[in-house]
Amino acid sequence: DGSGTNFTPAFPSYVSGHATFGGAVFGILRLFYGTDTMQFQLQADEYNGITKDSITNQIRPVRARYYQSFTQAEDENFLGRIYVGVHWRTDQDAGRTMGQQIASYIFTQND
Repeated sequence: DGSGTNFTPAFPSYVSGHATFGGAVFGILRLFYGTDTMQFQLQADEYNGITKDSITNQIRPVRARYYQSFTQAEDENFLGRIYVGVHWRTDQDAGRTMGQQIASYIFTQND
């Protein structure tokens, strides 16, 4: 009847901006370092041991993610949007490809 809460994002699904950004960021990192294999960690600002939860007002614990390669992080970024239901695989595939093309273009513009 339309009276409920709409959980559909107010933006188009195709292409995934998240996958595009991820493809570009991790594409640039691979090109810059000349390898895909690199150990690193990422930590979101939401789980940094300082930020408070907006509902419980409790400080959120530190939650870091550890990776062995840029592709591993890119895959997690890619799949997460599918798992939470905001994108289809086709959205992600096209976004990742676009992001990697953008990375290649930017990296080759050395002037």
